[in-house]
Amino acid sequence: MSGVIAGQAVLLAGLGVMLDRDLWPSDNPAVLVPTFTLTFAWPTLVLFAAAPGNFRRTAAFASACTVIAVLLGAYVGWQATPAGKFNVNAVYPIYVATMLVSGFIALGFLQQFVARERIRYSALFANAWRNLLVAGLSLALLGGVGILLALWAALFAVLGIDALAETFTEPWFILPTVGIAFGVGTMLFRRRDGLIDGIVGLLESLARYLLPVVLLIVAVFLVTLPFVSVTALWDTGLGSRILIALGAIAVLLVCIAYRPGADLRYPRPVQLSVTVVVAVLPVLSALALVGILIRVGQYGWTVSRCWAFSYAAILTLFSLGYLWGVVQHRSEWPRITAPVNVFVAGLILAVLLLQNTPVLDFRAISTKSQLARVESGEIEAAQFDFQYAERELARPGHLVAEQLVADLGFDPRDERVWGERSIPLVAEGELDIQFGGGAIVRRSPDDVPDRDFWAEMSYRPEPFVVPDGVREAIDREAYIAYRVEQPVLVQAELDGDSDRTEYLLLGVWRAEFPGSPGIPRQAWFRPLAYAIVDPGDGWEFVMLTPSNSHKPSEDPETVFEVLHSAPIPLRPRYNHVKIGDTVYALPARDWPSAEAQSSSTGDTP
Repeated sequence: MSGVIAGQAVLLAGLGVMLDRDLWPSDNPAVLVPTFTLTFAWPTLVLFAAAPGNFRRTAAFASACTVIAVLLGAYVGWQATPAGKFNVNAVYPIYVATMLVSGFIALGFLQQFVARERIRYSALFANAWRNLLVAGLSLALLGGVGILLALWAALFAVLGIDALAETFTEPWFILPTVGIAFGVGTMLFRRRDGLIDGIVGLLESLARYLLPVVLLIVAVFLVTLPFVSVTALWDTGLGSRILIALGAIAVLLVCIAYRPGADLRYPRPVQLSVTVVVAVLPVLSALALVGILIRVGQYGWTVSRCWAFSYAAILTLFSLGYLWGVVQHRSEWPRITAPVNVFVAGLILAVLLLQNTPVLDFRAISTKSQLARVESGEIEAAQFDFQYAERELARPGHLVAEQLVADLGFDPRDERVWGERSIPLVAEGELDIQFGGGAIVRRSPDDVPDRDFWAEMSYRPEPFVVPDGVREAIDREAYIAYRVEQPVLVQAELDGDSDRTEYLLLGVWRAEFPGSPGIPRQAWFRPLAYAIVDPGDGWEFVMLTPSNSHKPSEDPETVFEVLHSAPIPLRPRYNHVKIGDTVYALPARDWPSAEAQSSSTGDTP
């Protein structure tokens, strides 16, 4: 086994040098991902499955499993190409997680193949526990080594030996260290049968006492649900996740508590109660599936919904299997757990592997679903969630996004037209109007809304004659007709000169989010303010920017009432400060007046 660990360390050191110096294939995910998969998969499978006298058989089976993993890695790496064109932060964690879980399940079967045993649930259960605990303890050892190396590096840094301190952060050092520490931990802890068996017994005892408590929570939840309606659950936005988590905890505790050969004898009333609740567990997964499908009907498939649907479907199979055991054996239903658990474990393994293939690629499924919403006219092409596609959907999302950009003739991801910009841009004879959240409408300057802007105008403090220059300054800003609703014109002395009048144009601005996968359509409203001033060479129209944050309202009438009734103080207590070319201002707040401050502090002789 030491030779396997040493060989893996050498390969990992080579990969570290490649990453450190940006050598090929560090920039080619289609080669890099399967290379890392090969370097980690084969040695790990051998270290966990090998036993004295069967190394060759173990190596052969591990090689077959590794070939499958490498092919999956090649596909996932290809999904991350072209490199640098989109975000791949969501690709690799999912791949690593699916490979770890599928490797954990496959290892339990592999160990029985290597030992020339038929597939038995008791052996599968025992192997799974041992592998999980050995891996956990090996990771703990790896963490301890990491802490010691970090302290060592800090010591070198304090002593001024930077070259040695930086060595501990280099990929060519970190990667082989991880391999050696984890491999040594695996060799050590696989031999500690007493330690492993003691921990397993402790966890099984804990599961025995937790199972009735969790099932009681499930029962109370299901009894309460008809009185509060399922709508209240969906309104939380976490309904399906809560149901899946609750069902998963219940199923996991059932698997642990009713292990093969366990002498688990609850008192008869408790066992009957457990049986009743186990029989209704399918309700949890069914409700979760309903919630997921409702969201899919509203917003289409996404990667997270695909995973949630898979989790709920797997829980449904578990719970239906247990229900069948209750129907057949009543309180002796745990007899059915062995075949059900083996079957579903194999199904989980298949789903995890196929998810990394074109057969069940959740990113491709989600991309097709979101594109179908555009093609069906459910949403406009400009309302397609380009950011989600670039962040979560990898190559399929990137290709569809590029296709939609070509069809639109402009790129909604461009900072000029994407994001929550409030100032429209006029360029090349076109006026681009953005209504928050990505709903973009391209119009020409002549395409003015059919509205009489001045007929809608309200005035403060009372109607007055608007000078022609002021009217012309407002009319020159074509986008005002799009942006300002319920306009209000106010006479004000903005510069403190009572002999000269300036004007404020107030209004309501509507920001509409058209909806995206998982987020419904929403609209917010906030006040807008513009000043019309004459610095000496004619009236100018100036947008006022807030100096403090203000939460938008969901009620336009509330904003309109503020514009019509709220006082408009014009003079700050403290003037702005200019240092060089930079102007500083105190943050907006209700500063007390000097008189009030004096009286409150008792400023008297």
